[in-house]
Amino acid sequence: MKRMIVAGLAPAIVLLALMPACGKKSSPTAPVTPTDPVIYVGGYYSNGSYNMPCYWRDTVRTDLPDAGLHNSEVSAIAVSGGSIYCGGRVNADVNSIACYWLGTARTDLPITGQYGKVSGILVDGGTVYCSGNYVDSITGIPCYWAGTARHDLQRDPGVGSWATGIAVASDTVYCSGYYEPIGEHAACYWADSVRHDLPCGTPRDGHVTAITVSNGSVYCAGYCSSGMAIDRACFWRDGVRTDLPDGDESGANAIAVSGGIVYVAGSYRSGTKIVPCYWEGTTRHDLPCSTGTDNSVMSVCVSSGTVYFAGYTSVGSEYIPCYWASGVRHDLVIDSTSTYGIASGIVVQ
Repeated sequence: MKRMIVAGLAPAIVLLALMPACGKKSSPTAPVTPTDPVIYVGGYYSNGSYNMPCYWRDTVRTDLPDAGLHNSEVSAIAVSGGSIYCGGRVNADVNSIACYWLGTARTDLPITGQYGKVSGILVDGGTVYCSGNYVDSITGIPCYWAGTARHDLQRDPGVGSWATGIAVASDTVYCSGYYEPIGEHAACYWADSVRHDLPCGTPRDGHVTAITVSNGSVYCAGYCSSGMAIDRACFWRDGVRTDLPDGDESGANAIAVSGGIVYVAGSYRSGTKIVPCYWEGTTRHDLPCSTGTDNSVMSVCVSSGTVYFAGYTSVGSEYIPCYWASGVRHDLVIDSTSTYGIASGIVVQ
């Protein structure tokens, strides 16, 4: 199964309704008309020659400046105080630069080496936090940035490691990810830069793609492989793994918790087709996709009781970025010459 490890999880946002004041005397007032939520989606698209980073506000696309040599992407999106933040990477010469955009203004983040990428982004207390990694010589280094200050995460010497999603709770920074001891992929997360391994069977072959914290519990989503090297979607709560049913070839890319319910989003294989889906607890729900064989959900958020997803669907060899709201798919606009697009993150306000 195609592994898409992009994780970037936006926090659930509750919409507030304005309530009229009450008193002894009052005049009739017109009913308050509910405001439609605004949907923000981050991602990228290709015209066949290079990838362009972008975001959509509802379905209106805004292209983001890259380094002029293209093949750039948005991996995650956050919205705070009406401002839009997108995390990802841009290419320059032989380098890949980890960066984020505030609106359309790009901020490059410090790395050592030639390859860097932001995988997750959020804003907490006015500070922009990004998770990601860079390659120092030939070894992957997991890290997070608070503003532009880089913090490397605990790893074994010489062992490649990768940070995916990010969460902040009670002044603690959490990052999901995995590392690569010889012959294995070990699932893990970091809390304040200290690594915590997650159970994934023997031999170890697992990835954590997303993380969130709810009511003091740490939730991670990803997948583990069985002895036959077949991926199975799962989530962990405080280190205890729950395998998700219906399909031995499946993967999870995103997680959210709302009202005590765990939502995990990803895909599974059905015959020759990869089907986008989510699990509500351990109950799987398929999402409508096109006629192509490759489809997936990359991000999830919950707003006012509605669950939203972002990802992609395919038609033949073309990939279409899209989001789902209340189970209905909405395709996103890309250039008429484009044959490939991915929606990697979603926020709803």
